[in-house]
Amino acid sequence: SYDRVRGVDGAVTWAPTSHRDLAVRYEQSFADAVLDLRAIDFSEQEETEITVVINFGEATVVVPPEVDVTAVTQVTAGDANVLGQRARGMDNRLTDVVDLGPDGAGGGKLRLNLHVNAGHMEVTR
Repeated sequence: SYDRVRGVDGAVTWAPTSHRDLAVRYEQSFADAVLDLRAIDFSEQEETEITVVINFGEATVVVPPEVDVTAVTQVTAGDANVLGQRARGMDNRLTDVVDLGPDGAGGGKLRLNLHVNAGHMEVTR
């Protein structure tokens, strides 16, 4: 897997197809980004940790319906909507948003560290 993936100029979509293809950090500086994790089977892993950073723009993270998600979100300027919970304003922080999905516990564990420097971040299923 990659240690870090950075977007290039313009909008970018990352859609890894296996756990082996995941990076530990995804970062986009000046445009929109989508990280689509729906093709990943997290159930075979102990816990997966991914950091997503948007410096200026909008980022969307799409997680599979069955994975258990714990997200820590820091917003410097802008806002975030993490599985229905919101953070906005200057230096606002959502800590440990936990969502087990519609199936309840099970299906693997995903920890998201989300950083919004200026923009909008959304995590959805």
